[in-house]
Amino acid sequence: MQQGSLARYKLYPSSLLWLDSLSQAGKDLRARCCQIQACDTDMVKGLAADAHRLLARGDASGGAIVLICLADRCRDAGELVLAREYCEEAVSHFSCYDDCRHAHNLAVTYYALGLVYQSLGLETDAIGSYDRALEAFDEARSQWMWAHECAKRMMNECDEVVRWIRELRQGLALGQPAPPLLTGTLVKIPMWSTSAGSLLRVREEPVDWVDVEVSALGLANFALLINGNSMVGLGVQNGDVVLVQETADWPADGQIVVVRMDRMESESVLKRFYRRQDHICLEPANERYPFLIVLPNWRLKEEVSRRYAQSHPERGLEFFLESSVHCVGWYCGKVG
Repeated sequence: MQQGSLARYKLYPSSLLWLDSLSQAGKDLRARCCQIQACDTDMVKGLAADAHRLLARGDASGGAIVLICLADRCRDAGELVLAREYCEEAVSHFSCYDDCRHAHNLAVTYYALGLVYQSLGLETDAIGSYDRALEAFDEARSQWMWAHECAKRMMNECDEVVRWIRELRQGLALGQPAPPLLTGTLVKIPMWSTSAGSLLRVREEPVDWVDVEVSALGLANFALLINGNSMVGLGVQNGDVVLVQETADWPADGQIVVVRMDRMESESVLKRFYRRQDHICLEPANERYPFLIVLPNWRLKEEVSRRYAQSHPERGLEFFLESSVHCVGWYCGKVG
């Protein structure tokens, strides 16, 4: 397995979606999708129902993005009827917009639908969906040219996906089997070292590369080797390798997050995230370790300390300024 196999994983539809306009409710729901370790049909349908509630409230982009994330998981698990349903519904919602961001997501959705059709053996439908994806990516690329803040990156991404779709389409036309993007494929992802206890440096270069089944990967795109035992209460122990979806967005309350601390020279921790009224609490799953308290300013330190002394008198506290703390990614499960 070569490191280049990661590039093919990055062509998963859910990893290509444009997310900057995603609402907070959409981000929270997408974060819950990341926690699915296998295609639990009841859980998937429950998340789809939540996505439909977003759609009913007028959040078409958020609801449709979640449906594509769910479709990826369903396709990997062989739940192709559900995957098709979610993709077709997402197409209908993204088709209502004409800006470059939604044009890009519409193209991704046609691509996702083509993968489902191909998995179902519906070659003609797959070719048609791939053709629509190519047209939509061409339109999105022309629109990205005017979006100066991200134009080059997004145009390059469009070009990469277009090359891959043409390869898929050509293979279908020639009656060739699809290249390995589906269930059972191993991908090699980079692994860094981080901490679930004391704060350790995250290295500039990966310490290793690990093979992971695509069906287990979900939305994760890198791995972390855990040093420490502060998350043992959640089954994450010293020496475990965990999967992380890279994102700068804070997760929903209760989600496990990887956080970088500037004060500690780019060191990082794995903790459970809670947003309180006047601070953020990064909570370990081991009572022997302190809470990490993130404050907007130091003036709140005394008051917050007083409250924790009353509610958790046995627990220590470590304080950080909000400006020095950055979300690195969301925990997506363990390897193996």
